[in-house]
Amino acid sequence: MNFVDIDIPFDEAENYFKPNNREKLNKLFYKDRNFSKLLEDTTYFLIGEKGSGKTTYCAYFCNNTIENTRSKRYAISVDDYNKIIQMKKEGKLNYTHYITLWKAILLTKLLATIENSEIGFFNSGALSKIRNTLESYNFTKITMDTFSPVSMMDNVKFCSEMNGELSTDYAKSGGKLSEETTSQYTVQKHIYEDSWQKFINEIAADLEKLRLKNHHYLFIDGIDTRPSDISYEEYKQCIYPLVRAVYDINNDILSRIKDRRKGRLQIILLTRLDIFLNAGLSNAGSKISDNSAFLNWSMSNENQYKETSLFALVNNMLSAGNPTDEKASWDSYFDFKIDRGHRDFDAFRYFLRLSTSKPRDFVKLLKIAKEQCLSSNKKNPDSSVIESDLFQRSYSTYFADTLRTALSFYYNEKQIKLFFDFIKSFKRQVFTYSQYEKIWNGFSDNEALRENFGDSFALLELMFNFNLIALMEDSSYFRWKYRECTIANYDYSIEKNALSPESKFVFHWAAEKEFGLYLR
Repeated sequence: MNFVDIDIPFDEAENYFKPNNREKLNKLFYKDRNFSKLLEDTTYFLIGEKGSGKTTYCAYFCNNTIENTRSKRYAISVDDYNKIIQMKKEGKLNYTHYITLWKAILLTKLLATIENSEIGFFNSGALSKIRNTLESYNFTKITMDTFSPVSMMDNVKFCSEMNGELSTDYAKSGGKLSEETTSQYTVQKHIYEDSWQKFINEIAADLEKLRLKNHHYLFIDGIDTRPSDISYEEYKQCIYPLVRAVYDINNDILSRIKDRRKGRLQIILLTRLDIFLNAGLSNAGSKISDNSAFLNWSMSNENQYKETSLFALVNNMLSAGNPTDEKASWDSYFDFKIDRGHRDFDAFRYFLRLSTSKPRDFVKLLKIAKEQCLSSNKKNPDSSVIESDLFQRSYSTYFADTLRTALSFYYNEKQIKLFFDFIKSFKRQVFTYSQYEKIWNGFSDNEALRENFGDSFALLELMFNFNLIALMEDSSYFRWKYRECTIANYDYSIEKNALSPESKFVFHWAAEKEFGLYLR
């Protein structure tokens, strides 16, 4: 089969949740070391950058019963965030309340995804007891598809019945009590929190008696990207307690279920490393090692790429997309050299230099290669396709878009534009620390840079942490964040005291076209 006839995987793993695409995912899915890690009873987090395969892993688990494990997914929506943040603005939540609220939401969602067929024959009474508890809080109509934090927090009975006359009056008024009335009853701030904690305690007691035929996972997805209409400060106050709640539920509540070797309940949160580290969990490094599956496809020695999981994954993509030839591999289509600045690279090494060693990067590279072949009436790629300006510009645009998405968790559109304008002012690919300081000081809107990003080193560190630049140790070794960051070295970054005016940095190859960083 020719390369242009290969079915390249989807850019977005969301497509694999559709029933007609499940078999396609089953064929292309590659089980790296994290597959077995996810099946351990102490794994509560799936950590990785966007494009590393978190949602693909989630889709594969949800589409199949894997080693006696059935899985469901809860994708948090913008409405969920907005409702919770609005409660904070109304004075009903603080940090502790956020954690309690998330526990109540996650437990209820977890229970909503358990099907009758998963309960042991002699244990139906335990499930009935849980459903009676839900009914006492007016949650009899909850299903996997209809339940959301919005419906939970709008439940008048849940928010009022357990809290006496004030909360009943509050519910009847639709939340419109006068300022005078609310000031007389400071207990109003605890209306929600008290009921949530009582609900959590009752459910926790019921769950201890529950026995399942299979293990049951609930994957929590959707926290990697901040909704544009929610500020970073509001978003982190809402989302960081979710990380803590996931750990507490797994460690303190779900671990009590009897006979966990046969059928346990487990919640797994999909999250980026930076979000996880900023969430305030104690001993974060230990929790990455003990309680997380960490998707990191980078390699320390690119010359040995054929021995890596990333190369095996890409080969699996090509063979899965070519059903007529299961032996199809990278070398079947990309056995040629690519010229770069008077140096030749074999194709995979060249693609490694263009990427940040994530599966989605390679999916995009393959798709662009296929598009360029089709537009050039070629059945298979060659060096001229990859070296073409159209190929380079297409991938550079993709790289800039992924950078923009990653930055949008912390910054708004205006701030990101300012940052991009600063990068465009370099007009060079390699620069020294002293040259960087001159560019910083000479930038036309230097004061805005300082106001939004801090001092010059803070912005340099930001560029490094988002894989836009690498520190050059010599002409052949570059220190990239994505390569240096491991479970053992999870918080790796550049150190100001280790830099000299002659310290050299290099921009990522993929940034060259989009930001005008041409070789000098």
